[in-house]
This record gives sequence, structure tokens and C-alpha cells, in this order.
Amino acid sequence: MSSSNDCCSYPFPALDANNIVLSSSEIHQTILKYCISRTFESQTILLREGSPNRAIYYIESGYAYLYHYHDKKLFVPFLVGRGHWITDKRSFYNSTSDAISVSHENLVAAQGAVLQELSIENYHRLIAEQRYLETLIHKKRVEILEDMYSSLIFLKDANAQKKVEWLLEVYHGILNSVPQYILASFLGMKEETFSRKLRELLKLEIAERQSSSSDEAQLHEKP
Repeated sequence: MSSSNDCCSYPFPALDANNIVLSSSEIHQTILKYCISRTFESQTILLREGSPNRAIYYIESGYAYLYHYHDKKLFVPFLVGRGHWITDKRSFYNSTSDAISVSHENLVAAQGAVLQELSIENYHRLIAEQRYLETLIHKKRVEILEDMYSSLIFLKDANAQKKVEWLLEVYHGILNSVPQYILASFLGMKEETFSRKLRELLKLEIAERQSSSSDEAQLHEKP
């Protein structure tokens, strides 16, 4: 894994420690009970850019780092130190102040790091057995949406279609994890209206992806 060795030669800017997803110690400890502790004897890639996230990680000791390539040059945005949760936009939740989104980066656990791994399956078991956590997580997600929404002034007077388009574009992963009546209420719509518009947009998105894939395939076929 030569690219990872190259990563280690970079002067990493460090993040502050003790950046916990949920501030309540009791809730934090409850989540950790559903995690599996993993010690990494060597550098290990946990997430590759573009691949689906199958776990959420909490750094107990050591560190992980994010990196990506641009124009064949290696970039390391930052180290992720002890006390951070690492997630992506399609699972759990992320906030600029509470967690680190890695949906557009590669994530590597450093040699000797100890991470608590919460699998997606265990996350669903956690929510099923600790129902109060689901409410808290939904509440946090909606708070994040409100922060994002309030920063886009022009959307306050936008029509329903534009609002759902915005939600689909900037926070795609939330759609499968928060009840639709909460999202509809947040956008000031009836649930039936939100659900119908969302279905229409998802159909368009799927059609666009299929068209894009078809175009790429044709390009590769050309001599």
C-alpha cells in the first residue's frame, strides 16, 4: 500500500480531540455497547471514495486520516484524532461540529489505532432496542437541516418543488432515515405532497443516472 506510506510523510494538521457526536456520556456509552473494538496492526483502508459506508467508527486511541487524489496529486485534508466519530451522509448523522463526514474521501486507520466499529446492522439493532435514541438522532438531523436551510435565504420563498430538490441534493442520505412526516413538516408541506414530489424527483434522478451510465458505456466502446 505505497499510497498510504506516502500519506504518512505529510505534515498533518490535527483536529481537536473530544469531539463527541452526542454530548451525553450516558448516550455515548450506550452506543459503544453496540460497537466492536478493532485494533489495527497495520495501516488499513476503511472507506474508499465512492464506496458505500458499511460502518461508523469511534476513535478510541491513535488516529485515522482522510486523503484523496486530485490531478494525480495526493492530498491529506486532516488527521482524525481520539474522541471523534466518523460517519458519512448515508448513515447515522453528521454535523460540522459533532462528527466528520467522509463521503468524499478515503479513510485510513493508522497503525496501532484502536477504533470502535458500529456496523450498519448493529446501528439498526441499537435503534430498535433503544427507541429514545432514534428520536434524539432525528432531532439532531432536523437541527442540521435547519442550519443549512436558514443559510439559503432564497429558499424561504421557494416553491415546494424547489425545497424538495434542495433536500434531495444536499442531504440525500437523510431521506431513508428520518420519517417523512418530520421532513414534510420541516419544509412546511403536507406529508402526501412531500412524498409525491420526492417520488417524482427520485425517478428523475434514477433516469439521469441510467442515461449517464449509458453515455459512458458508449464512450468506452468507441475505438
